[in-house]
Amino acid sequence: MQITKSPLVLERIGNRLWVVREPFSVSIKYDNAAPAFDCIIPAGFITDGASVPRIFWSICPPMSGSFGEAAVVHDFLYSALGPEVSKEFADDVLIEIGRSNAYRDWE
Repeated sequence: MQITKSPLVLERIGNRLWVVREPFSVSIKYDNAAPAFDCIIPAGFITDGASVPRIFWSICPPMSGSFGEAAVVHDFLYSALGPEVSKEFADDVLIEIGRSNAYRDWE
């Protein structure tokens, strides 16, 4: 699997809200016959980041680390739930991007 992303540009706009300031694109190419996943999150999209209890923010902030980008994509997909986007699919994308970033962070 190969994941490519544009830079994620966010601005904090509230206690637990961020706005995407520039379009954020994500592409996942699978090694098998599964279709590729391509997504562009528009500027102006508002996210609350990863669901991390506030008590843990000092060690795992909701918009940093391996799952920050993944959380934005996950929130965007959840906002588009319907016949073409299921919760299971959104959760799988969150895990794949998070894992990819975690591996990159440890290299």
